[in-house]
Amino acid sequence: MDELVSTTEQNVEVTAAEATEESTSNMEHKREGTKLWENLFFIISVVASIVMMYMQSRSASQEAEKPFVEVIAGVDVKYLLICLGLVLLMIVFDSFKYNVIIRTTTGKSNYPASLKVSLMGKFYDNITPFSSGGQPFQIYYLHQKGYSGGRCSAIILFKYSVNIATRLIISAALMLFNARSLWVLQDPTQQTFYQVAGWIGFAINFVLAFGIVAFAIFPKITQRLVKWGMKATNKLKHKKVHGTTKRSQAVAEDFRKTFAQMIKKPINLLLMLLYCLIELALSTVLPYYVVLALCGDAVTPGWALMLDIATLNVFSQLGTSLVPTPGTSGAVENLFMLTLTHIATGVLFWTVFSWRFLSYYSFIVIGLFMSIEKFIRQHRQRKALQNPQ
Repeated sequence: MDELVSTTEQNVEVTAAEATEESTSNMEHKREGTKLWENLFFIISVVASIVMMYMQSRSASQEAEKPFVEVIAGVDVKYLLICLGLVLLMIVFDSFKYNVIIRTTTGKSNYPASLKVSLMGKFYDNITPFSSGGQPFQIYYLHQKGYSGGRCSAIILFKYSVNIATRLIISAALMLFNARSLWVLQDPTQQTFYQVAGWIGFAINFVLAFGIVAFAIFPKITQRLVKWGMKATNKLKHKKVHGTTKRSQAVAEDFRKTFAQMIKKPINLLLMLLYCLIELALSTVLPYYVVLALCGDAVTPGWALMLDIATLNVFSQLGTSLVPTPGTSGAVENLFMLTLTHIATGVLFWTVFSWRFLSYYSFIVIGLFMSIEKFIRQHRQRKALQNPQ
Protein backbone atom coordinates (compact mmCIF):
# COMPACT_ATOMS: atom_id res chain seq x y z
CA MET A 1 0.00 0.00 0.00
CA ASP A 2 2.81 2.38 0.93
CA GLU A 3 4.55 1.54 -2.32
CA LEU A 4 1.33 2.27 -4.22
CA VAL A 5 0.95 5.65 -2.47
CA SER A 6 4.62 6.44 -3.12
CA THR A 7 4.26 5.53 -6.78
CA THR A 8 1.09 7.61 -7.05
CA GLU A 9 2.82 10.64 -5.47
CA GLN A 10 5.75 10.27 -7.85
CA ASN A 11 3.36 10.11 -10.80
CA VAL A 12 1.56 13.21 -9.55
CA GLU A 13 4.90 15.04 -9.17
CA VAL A 14 5.98 14.01 -12.66
CA THR A 15 2.61 15.05 -14.08
CA ALA A 16 2.82 18.41 -12.27
CA ALA A 17 6.38 18.96 -13.49
CA GLU A 18 5.35 18.10 -17.04
CA ALA A 19 2.36 20.44 -16.77
CA THR A 20 4.58 23.24 -15.44
CA GLU A 21 7.12 22.66 -18.19
CA GLU A 22 4.36 22.61 -20.80
CA SER A 23 2.85 25.80 -19.34
CA THR A 24 6.24 27.53 -19.35
CA SER A 25 6.85 26.39 -22.91
CA ASN A 26 3.43 27.67 -23.98
CA MET A 27 4.13 31.04 -22.30
CA GLU A 28 7.48 31.30 -24.08
CA HIS A 29 5.86 30.49 -27.42
CA LYS A 30 3.15 33.04 -26.70
CA ARG A 31 5.74 35.74 -25.88
CA GLU A 32 7.68 34.89 -29.04
CA GLY A 33 4.47 35.09 -31.07
CA THR A 34 3.57 38.44 -29.51
CA LYS A 35 7.06 39.78 -30.14
CA LEU A 36 6.88 38.62 -33.76
CA TRP A 37 3.61 40.47 -34.32
CA GLU A 38 5.01 43.59 -32.63
CA ASN A 39 8.06 43.53 -34.91
CA LEU A 40 5.88 43.04 -37.99
CA PHE A 41 3.63 45.90 -36.90
CA PHE A 42 6.66 48.14 -36.43
CA ILE A 43 8.16 47.27 -39.83
CA ILE A 44 4.83 47.77 -41.60
CA SER A 45 4.36 51.14 -39.84
CA VAL A 46 7.80 52.38 -40.88
CA VAL A 47 7.47 51.23 -44.51
CA ALA A 48 3.94 52.63 -44.77
CA SER A 49 5.01 55.99 -43.30
CA ILE A 50 7.85 56.36 -45.81
CA VAL A 51 5.58 55.42 -48.73
CA MET A 52 2.92 57.86 -47.51
CA MET A 53 5.55 60.60 -47.15
CA TYR A 54 6.71 60.08 -50.72
CA MET A 55 3.19 59.98 -52.18
CA GLN A 56 2.06 63.05 -50.26
CA SER A 57 5.17 65.00 -51.20
CA ARG A 58 4.50 64.35 -54.88
CA SER A 59 0.90 65.57 -54.63
CA ALA A 60 1.47 68.45 -52.22
CA SER A 61 4.73 69.95 -53.47
CA GLN A 62 4.44 73.03 -55.65
CA GLU A 63 7.40 71.82 -57.71
CA ALA A 64 8.46 68.38 -58.90
CA GLU A 65 10.72 66.60 -56.43
CA LYS A 66 14.39 66.90 -57.35
CA PRO A 67 16.28 63.66 -58.08
CA PHE A 68 18.26 62.22 -55.18
CA VAL A 69 21.59 62.94 -56.89
CA GLU A 70 20.65 66.59 -57.35
CA VAL A 71 19.52 66.84 -53.72
CA ILE A 72 22.83 65.42 -52.47
CA ALA A 73 24.80 67.75 -54.71
CA GLY A 74 22.93 70.76 -53.34
CA VAL A 75 23.32 69.92 -49.64
CA ASP A 76 24.87 72.68 -47.56
CA VAL A 77 27.58 70.79 -45.68
CA LYS A 78 27.83 73.44 -42.96
CA TYR A 79 24.19 73.07 -41.95
CA LEU A 80 24.35 69.29 -42.34
CA LEU A 81 27.18 69.18 -39.79
CA ILE A 82 25.12 71.40 -37.50
CA CYS A 83 22.24 68.89 -37.76
CA LEU A 84 24.53 66.00 -36.82
CA GLY A 85 25.96 68.04 -33.97
CA LEU A 86 22.46 68.80 -32.68
CA VAL A 87 21.60 65.09 -32.56
CA LEU A 88 24.80 64.28 -30.66
CA LEU A 89 24.15 67.11 -28.20
CA MET A 90 20.57 65.86 -27.73
CA ILE A 91 21.95 62.47 -26.71
CA VAL A 92 24.53 64.01 -24.38
CA PHE A 93 22.12 66.33 -22.58
CA ASP A 94 19.43 63.67 -22.27
CA SER A 95 21.94 61.35 -20.58
CA PHE A 96 23.00 64.26 -18.31
CA LYS A 97 19.44 64.34 -16.93
CA TYR A 98 19.63 60.75 -15.72
CA ASN A 99 23.12 61.20 -14.37
CA VAL A 100 22.23 64.22 -12.23
CA ILE A 101 19.28 62.32 -10.68
CA ILE A 102 21.42 59.22 -10.04
CA ARG A 103 24.18 61.35 -8.50
CA THR A 104 21.68 63.17 -6.27
CA THR A 105 19.87 60.05 -5.07
CA THR A 106 22.83 57.68 -4.71
CA GLY A 107 25.75 60.04 -4.14
CA LYS A 108 27.66 58.60 -7.12
CA SER A 109 27.71 59.53 -10.80
CA ASN A 110 27.25 56.77 -13.35
CA TYR A 111 27.45 58.36 -16.77
CA PRO A 112 27.87 55.09 -18.78
CA ALA A 113 24.62 53.77 -17.27
CA SER A 114 22.95 57.16 -17.81
CA LEU A 115 23.95 57.19 -21.48
CA LYS A 116 22.75 53.65 -22.06
CA VAL A 117 19.46 54.13 -20.24
CA SER A 118 18.85 57.29 -22.32
CA LEU A 119 19.48 55.51 -25.64
CA MET A 120 17.45 52.49 -24.58
CA GLY A 121 14.53 54.72 -23.66
CA LYS A 122 14.53 56.43 -27.05
CA PHE A 123 14.92 53.09 -28.86
CA TYR A 124 11.99 51.36 -27.14
CA ASP A 125 9.83 54.49 -27.27
CA ASN A 126 10.35 54.57 -31.03
CA ILE A 127 9.41 50.93 -31.67
CA THR A 128 6.37 50.61 -29.39
CA PRO A 129 2.80 51.92 -29.89
CA PHE A 130 2.06 55.29 -28.26
CA SER A 131 5.84 55.52 -27.51
CA SER A 132 5.10 53.63 -24.29
CA GLY A 133 7.89 51.06 -24.12
CA GLY A 134 10.85 53.19 -23.06
CA GLN A 135 10.21 53.58 -19.34
CA PRO A 136 9.67 49.86 -18.49
CA PHE A 137 12.91 48.85 -20.22
CA GLN A 138 14.80 51.69 -18.58
CA ILE A 139 13.56 50.60 -15.15
CA TYR A 140 14.52 47.00 -15.90
CA TYR A 141 18.01 48.04 -17.04
CA LEU A 142 18.67 50.14 -13.94
CA HIS A 143 17.45 47.27 -11.75
CA GLN A 144 19.99 45.01 -13.46
CA LYS A 145 22.65 47.56 -12.55
CA GLY A 146 21.89 47.07 -8.86
CA TYR A 147 19.40 49.86 -8.14
CA SER A 148 16.31 48.96 -6.10
CA GLY A 149 13.00 48.56 -7.93
CA GLY A 150 11.45 51.59 -6.26
CA ARG A 151 14.49 53.77 -6.90
CA CYS A 152 14.64 52.69 -10.56
CA SER A 153 11.01 53.70 -11.03
CA ALA A 154 11.58 56.96 -9.16
CA ILE A 155 14.59 57.93 -11.31
CA ILE A 156 12.76 57.25 -14.58
CA LEU A 157 9.44 58.79 -13.51
CA PHE A 158 11.05 61.90 -12.04
CA LYS A 159 13.01 62.51 -15.22
CA TYR A 160 9.90 61.86 -17.33
CA SER A 161 7.71 64.24 -15.32
CA VAL A 162 10.27 67.09 -15.33
CA ASN A 163 11.01 66.53 -19.01
CA ILE A 164 7.37 66.55 -20.08
CA ALA A 165 6.61 69.60 -17.90
CA THR A 166 9.48 71.51 -19.53
CA ARG A 167 8.31 70.40 -22.95
CA LEU A 168 4.81 71.67 -22.25
CA ILE A 169 6.14 75.07 -21.14
CA ILE A 170 8.13 75.48 -24.36
CA SER A 171 5.24 74.18 -26.48
CA ALA A 172 2.67 76.45 -24.85
CA ALA A 173 4.89 79.49 -25.32
CA LEU A 174 5.36 78.76 -29.02
CA MET A 175 1.71 77.91 -29.69
CA LEU A 176 0.42 80.96 -27.82
CA PHE A 177 2.84 83.63 -29.00
CA ASN A 178 3.66 82.35 -32.49
CA ALA A 179 0.38 80.87 -33.68
CA ARG A 180 0.68 83.13 -36.73
CA SER A 181 3.14 80.57 -38.16
CA LEU A 182 0.10 78.46 -39.12
CA TRP A 183 -0.77 81.03 -41.78
CA VAL A 184 1.73 79.20 -43.98
CA LEU A 185 -1.03 76.61 -44.47
CA GLN A 186 -3.23 79.29 -46.14
CA ASP A 187 -6.33 77.12 -45.58
CA PRO A 188 -8.34 78.33 -42.51
CA THR A 189 -9.75 74.82 -41.96
CA GLN A 190 -6.25 73.36 -41.76
CA GLN A 191 -5.14 76.13 -39.43
CA THR A 192 -8.05 75.40 -37.08
CA PHE A 193 -7.34 71.66 -37.23
CA TYR A 194 -3.69 72.13 -36.26
CA GLN A 195 -4.59 74.43 -33.38
CA VAL A 196 -7.27 72.09 -32.01
CA ALA A 197 -5.12 68.97 -32.43
CA GLY A 198 -2.11 70.69 -30.88
CA TRP A 199 -3.97 71.83 -27.77
CA ILE A 200 -5.65 68.43 -27.37
CA GLY A 201 -2.21 66.85 -27.43
CA PHE A 202 -1.05 69.45 -24.92
CA ALA A 203 -3.95 68.53 -22.60
CA ILE A 204 -3.18 64.81 -22.86
CA ASN A 205 0.48 65.32 -21.99
CA PHE A 206 -0.46 67.69 -19.17
CA VAL A 207 -2.73 65.05 -17.63
CA LEU A 208 0.08 62.49 -17.82
CA ALA A 209 2.57 64.81 -16.14
CA PHE A 210 0.07 65.90 -13.49
CA GLY A 211 -0.92 62.28 -12.84
CA ILE A 212 2.67 61.26 -12.08
CA VAL A 213 3.21 64.20 -9.73
CA ALA A 214 -0.17 63.62 -8.05
CA PHE A 215 0.73 59.97 -7.58
CA ALA A 216 3.70 61.03 -5.50
CA ILE A 217 2.13 63.97 -3.69
CA PHE A 218 -1.29 62.42 -3.00
CA PRO A 219 -0.55 58.67 -2.77
CA LYS A 220 -3.66 57.78 -0.77
CA ILE A 221 -6.06 59.32 -3.26
CA THR A 222 -4.32 57.84 -6.29
CA GLN A 223 -4.03 54.41 -4.66
CA ARG A 224 -7.77 54.41 -4.00
CA LEU A 225 -8.41 55.31 -7.62
CA VAL A 226 -6.05 52.58 -8.86
CA LYS A 227 -7.60 50.01 -6.54
CA TRP A 228 -11.10 51.01 -7.57
CA GLY A 229 -10.16 50.80 -11.24
CA MET A 230 -8.66 47.36 -10.82
CA LYS A 231 -11.72 46.05 -9.02
CA ALA A 232 -14.00 47.60 -11.62
CA THR A 233 -12.32 45.63 -14.39
CA ASN A 234 -13.02 42.32 -12.58
CA LYS A 235 -9.85 40.93 -14.07
CA LEU A 236 -7.64 40.79 -10.98
CA LYS A 237 -8.06 38.90 -7.73
CA HIS A 238 -7.94 40.74 -4.42
CA LYS A 239 -4.44 39.46 -3.67
CA LYS A 240 -3.14 40.83 -6.92
CA VAL A 241 -4.83 44.16 -6.30
CA HIS A 242 -3.34 44.27 -2.81
CA GLY A 243 0.13 43.40 -4.13
CA THR A 244 -0.07 46.03 -6.85
CA THR A 245 -1.18 48.63 -4.31
CA LYS A 246 1.78 47.77 -2.07
CA ARG A 247 4.18 48.15 -4.99
CA SER A 248 2.52 51.45 -5.90
CA GLN A 249 3.04 52.67 -2.35
CA ALA A 250 6.73 51.74 -2.52
CA VAL A 251 7.18 53.54 -5.85
CA ALA A 252 5.34 56.62 -4.57
CA GLU A 253 7.47 56.69 -1.43
CA ASP A 254 10.71 56.44 -3.42
CA PHE A 255 9.43 59.08 -5.82
CA ARG A 256 8.75 61.47 -2.93
CA LYS A 257 12.18 60.75 -1.49
CA THR A 258 13.78 61.44 -4.88
CA PHE A 259 11.84 64.69 -5.24
CA ALA A 260 12.81 65.72 -1.69
CA GLN A 261 16.47 64.92 -2.37
CA MET A 262 16.40 67.06 -5.53
CA ILE A 263 14.74 69.94 -3.65
CA LYS A 264 17.39 69.77 -0.93
CA LYS A 265 20.03 70.21 -3.63
CA PRO A 266 18.66 73.12 -5.71
CA ILE A 267 21.78 73.34 -7.85
CA ASN A 268 21.21 69.78 -9.07
CA LEU A 269 17.54 70.53 -9.67
CA LEU A 270 18.44 73.64 -11.67
CA LEU A 271 20.94 71.59 -13.67
CA MET A 272 18.21 69.07 -14.40
CA LEU A 273 15.87 71.81 -15.62
CA LEU A 274 18.65 73.37 -17.68
CA TYR A 275 19.46 70.04 -19.35
CA CYS A 276 15.78 69.56 -20.16
CA LEU A 277 15.49 73.03 -21.67
CA ILE A 278 18.62 72.63 -23.79
CA GLU A 279 17.73 69.14 -25.07
CA LEU A 280 14.18 70.13 -25.94
CA ALA A 281 15.33 73.35 -27.60
CA LEU A 282 17.79 71.38 -29.73
CA SER A 283 15.14 68.90 -30.85
CA THR A 284 12.68 71.72 -31.59
CA VAL A 285 15.06 73.66 -33.88
CA LEU A 286 16.49 70.56 -35.59
CA PRO A 287 14.02 70.69 -38.54
CA TYR A 288 14.98 74.33 -39.15
CA TYR A 289 18.59 73.37 -39.82
CA VAL A 290 17.49 70.41 -41.94
CA VAL A 291 15.54 72.89 -44.10
CA LEU A 292 18.61 75.13 -44.40
CA ALA A 293 20.80 72.15 -45.30
CA LEU A 294 18.56 70.96 -48.14
CA CYS A 295 16.69 74.02 -49.43
CA GLY A 296 19.73 76.17 -50.21
CA ASP A 297 18.97 79.63 -51.59
CA ALA A 298 15.21 78.92 -51.59
CA VAL A 299 15.02 80.00 -47.94
CA THR A 300 16.57 82.87 -46.00
CA PRO A 301 18.02 81.97 -42.60
CA GLY A 302 16.77 83.99 -39.68
CA TRP A 303 15.13 83.94 -36.26
CA ALA A 304 11.65 84.37 -37.73
CA LEU A 305 11.98 81.28 -39.93
CA MET A 306 13.50 79.29 -37.03
CA LEU A 307 10.61 80.16 -34.70
CA ASP A 308 8.02 79.43 -37.40
CA ILE A 309 9.41 75.98 -38.18
CA ALA A 310 9.89 75.22 -34.47
CA THR A 311 6.26 76.16 -33.80
CA LEU A 312 4.99 74.09 -36.73
CA ASN A 313 7.07 71.20 -35.39
CA VAL A 314 5.43 71.54 -31.97
CA PHE A 315 1.90 71.63 -33.42
CA SER A 316 2.65 68.51 -35.47
CA GLN A 317 4.23 66.60 -32.58
CA LEU A 318 1.46 67.35 -30.09
CA GLY A 319 -1.26 66.92 -32.69
CA THR A 320 -0.32 63.27 -33.17
CA SER A 321 -0.15 62.35 -29.47
CA LEU A 322 -3.07 59.90 -29.79
CA VAL A 323 -1.75 58.07 -32.85
CA PRO A 324 -1.04 54.45 -31.76
CA THR A 325 1.74 53.69 -34.25
CA PRO A 326 5.36 53.34 -32.98
CA GLY A 327 6.76 56.84 -32.56
CA THR A 328 3.54 58.13 -34.20
CA SER A 329 4.99 56.92 -37.52
CA GLY A 330 3.02 57.97 -40.56
CA ALA A 331 1.11 60.71 -38.78
CA VAL A 332 3.73 63.16 -37.57
CA GLU A 333 5.64 63.04 -40.86
CA ASN A 334 2.61 63.77 -43.01
CA LEU A 335 1.25 66.39 -40.64
CA PHE A 336 4.60 68.20 -40.54
CA MET A 337 4.98 67.84 -44.31
CA LEU A 338 1.85 69.92 -44.91
CA THR A 339 3.36 72.81 -42.98
CA LEU A 340 6.56 72.72 -45.06
CA THR A 341 4.84 72.57 -48.46
CA HIS A 342 5.50 76.24 -49.19
CA ILE A 343 8.94 76.25 -47.55
CA ALA A 344 10.79 73.16 -48.81
CA THR A 345 9.64 73.27 -52.41
CA GLY A 346 11.34 70.71 -54.64
CA VAL A 347 12.90 68.84 -51.72
CA LEU A 348 9.83 68.30 -49.54
CA PHE A 349 10.14 64.54 -49.20
CA TRP A 350 13.89 64.56 -48.56
CA THR A 351 13.56 67.36 -46.00
CA VAL A 352 10.93 65.55 -43.92
CA PHE A 353 12.67 62.19 -44.34
CA SER A 354 16.03 63.64 -43.27
CA TRP A 355 14.48 65.30 -40.20
CA ARG A 356 12.70 62.08 -39.30
CA PHE A 357 15.85 60.03 -39.80
CA LEU A 358 17.88 62.25 -37.50
CA SER A 359 15.22 62.54 -34.78
CA TYR A 360 13.70 59.03 -35.01
CA TYR A 361 15.30 56.38 -37.21
CA SER A 362 18.84 57.15 -36.02
CA PHE A 363 17.92 56.12 -32.47
CA ILE A 364 16.45 52.88 -33.79
CA VAL A 365 19.70 52.16 -35.62
CA ILE A 366 21.70 52.91 -32.45
CA GLY A 367 19.35 50.66 -30.45
CA LEU A 368 19.74 47.82 -32.93
CA PHE A 369 23.54 48.03 -32.66
CA MET A 370 23.21 47.98 -28.86
CA SER A 371 20.96 44.91 -29.07
CA ILE A 372 23.39 43.12 -31.39
CA GLU A 373 26.31 43.94 -29.10
CA LYS A 374 24.37 42.64 -26.10
CA PHE A 375 23.47 39.42 -27.94
CA ILE A 376 27.09 38.79 -28.94
CA ARG A 377 28.32 39.52 -25.41
CA GLN A 378 25.76 37.20 -23.81
CA HIS A 379 26.53 34.48 -26.36
CA ARG A 380 30.23 34.67 -25.51
CA GLN A 381 29.44 34.54 -21.78
CA ARG A 382 27.27 31.44 -22.21
CA LYS A 383 29.93 29.84 -24.35
CA ALA A 384 32.59 30.59 -21.72
CA LEU A 385 30.43 29.01 -19.00
CA GLN A 386 29.79 25.92 -21.08
CA ASN A 387 33.47 25.47 -21.96
CA PRO A 388 35.47 26.48 -18.88
CA GLN A 389 39.23 26.13 -19.24
